[in-house]
Amino acid sequence: MALTLLLLIAAPLSVVLTLSDLRVTFLVYHLLLCLVVPFIHSKIRRYGWREHLGLLGLARPSRAVLVEGAATGLAMAIGTVIVFSWSGSALLEPGRVAQALAAWGVEPAGSSFVFAVMLMLNGPAEELFWRGWVHGRLAHVRPRALALGIATSGYASYHLVTLQALFPSTGARAVAFTGILLAGSWWAWRRERCCTVWGPLLAHMGATLGYMALYGQILKYGQR
Repeated sequence: MALTLLLLIAAPLSVVLTLSDLRVTFLVYHLLLCLVVPFIHSKIRRYGWREHLGLLGLARPSRAVLVEGAATGLAMAIGTVIVFSWSGSALLEPGRVAQALAAWGVEPAGSSFVFAVMLMLNGPAEELFWRGWVHGRLAHVRPRALALGIATSGYASYHLVTLQALFPSTGARAVAFTGILLAGSWWAWRRERCCTVWGPLLAHMGATLGYMALYGQILKYGQR
C-alpha cells in the first residue's frame, strides 16, 4: 500500500514537473510510472503474467464491454468537438492554446510525433495505471466509493495545472475540470462493474482523439 500512496502523489507530480517538454512527460509519466513501475512491482512480488494482467484489469472483455467502450469513446470525441467548436473563444482561445502547447515543446513542425504518441499512449497508459493498477491495489478498500474517489482524484489532480495554461477563464477551467472528473468517475465505475479496464481504455482513447483534433486545428490555424 505504501507504493500505491507514493505513486498517487508521484504520478501527477511528474506531469507538473516535466510539462516544459512533453517528450519527457511521455517518458517519465506515461511510460515509466504508469507502465514500467507496476510491471517491476509485479516482478518483485513474483506475480505471474495472469496475476499481473488481472491487477491491470486486462481480463478478457465481453463483446458488450468492447462495444460500449468504443461507442462511449466515439460519443466523447464528437461531443468534445461540438461543445468546444460551438463555444468558440469562451472556452478555447487559439492564441492561448498555441502558446501553452509551445511552452510544452509542441511546435507545429514537430506536432505530428506528439499527437501520434498522445493518441496511442495517453489513454492506454493512464487507464492501465489509474483504472487498472491503482484500482486493483485499492481492491480491498471499503467503502468502494472511497477507493474510486481516491483513484479519480489522483487522475484528475494534475489537470488543474494543464487547464490553467490552456483555458482563458476560471469558468472555462471549471467546466473542463468538471468534465474530466465526470469522465474519470464514469470510467472508474465501469471498471468496478465490469471487472475489466477495456471499456474505459477505449472510451479514453476516444476522448483523447476529440481534444487532440481540436488542438490540431488550432495549430493549423496559427500557421495561416
